[in-house]
Amino acid sequence: MNLEILAPSLGIDHPTVKKVIKIANEMLNEGRVLNIEYLYRRAKRELKIPREGMLTIIQYLVNKKIIINGSKFTKDTILDSDIRNLIYNFLQNNIGLHFSAIKRNLMIIEKGNIIGVGQLIWHLEMLLKFNLIKSFDLGNHTIFIPVEIDEKIAKIYYLARNMVRYKILRYLIENERSTRPVLSEEIQENRENVYYHIKVLIEHDYLINDNRELFLNSKLKHHIIKAIQYLSRNQKLNYLVK
Repeated sequence: MNLEILAPSLGIDHPTVKKVIKIANEMLNEGRVLNIEYLYRRAKRELKIPREGMLTIIQYLVNKKIIINGSKFTKDTILDSDIRNLIYNFLQNNIGLHFSAIKRNLMIIEKGNIIGVGQLIWHLEMLLKFNLIKSFDLGNHTIFIPVEIDEKIAKIYYLARNMVRYKILRYLIENERSTRPVLSEEIQENRENVYYHIKVLIEHDYLINDNRELFLNSKLKHHIIKAIQYLSRNQKLNYLVK
């Protein structure tokens, strides 16, 4: 079967699409792994849909990662696992965490119950495979975020979890502009350390340096304010990040 055919606009709520997903779930309930070829033949036979129409629906489901060849799950069932559902909801509510921080924070939520490294990797890979989350690399860390969050926005949350950068951004939200020396004194942090983190924030376009004055990038200011407000409410978990 040629899976290169591009699907036209279809929706997950289309009645026939729902019927094909139901057949896919029935196959999995029979103890099978999902075989796209077999799904195509079975759905075409049961629903009596012409070849081109069924190819279009199958391609749509593949493109949207609602079904994946060789998997024991569909997008409908991938969150049936309690631990996978926990991880997914945790990432929805804690934007911009890297792997080690995810593991530490989940152990707090689970009251010390150990979530193994291999177990966490497996569940994250499944969520990635079904396009429920996405990841990007920043420095030595891989950051996991909800698929609907823009990477540039997620980086704000990641970077602001460092306490010095958090203080810098918060100060500039409250005071609009500042010089490096004044900012260092006001947030009561080591000057060299503050200068380093200012450089990081400038490199990522979150701060603007204009004639020795620092201020927030106006194009991202709204998102920076939201991130600082968000982190201020969630310090118990989020500030375990190193």
